Amino acid sequence: MGDPKLHYEGKYRFAQKPLKAKKIKLPTFTPVSWEGDLEPLVYNPKRLFMFGLFSTITDINSFDGKTLITTMEDKSEKEFFKGIKDPKFVAAPILVDAMFQTGGLLEFFTTSRTVLPYKIKSLKFYANLEKNKEYFCITQKKASGEETNTYDLKLIDKKGNVFVEVDSFEMVKLNQLDPEDRIIDRVEFSF
Repeated sequence: MGDPKLHYEGKYRFAQKPLKAKKIKLPTFTPVSWEGDLEPLVYNPKRLFMFGLFSTITDINSFDGKTLITTMEDKSEKEFFKGIKDPKFVAAPILVDAMFQTGGLLEFFTTSRTVLPYKIKSLKFYANLEKNKEYFCITQKKASGEETNTYDLKLIDKKGNVFVEVDSFEMVKLNQLDPEDRIIDRVEFSF
């Protein structure tokens, strides 16, 4: 509909060999608590509007005001494309999208502001991701500018093996959530 419009542009580099495996030490978890079920806290059309296939954040493990650690899992059983339930993606779009969702979740916990993906300096895939397997996503807020916030993200397993790493992921700041849609008062954490 309408004139063609370029929304995103990127450069892809495909190597002959995979990236060298990377492992990190899991950070110490800072307790976080909330009342009620996780899903309505995280997924709400007025905040994170991803449902079905993209409803992948299954737990909030740690938060200290700047670093958010969540558990995510691709448990999708619905069709991704018509007639295809489990396409063989190298890039694992469902879990990468879940990583992006955590930047929004971090903002809902701290600023009650809606943010959307804007720019990525680099996104690296170290190993293939599996469905029905839990991963930790470590989301660190690195900077808050006038128009964007910047985060570093890592998707790891429980042993600290890095699967996906996103450096300098910028999200553009949009509107403040309406008071009735805010969850800043519903989540308790220490920092």
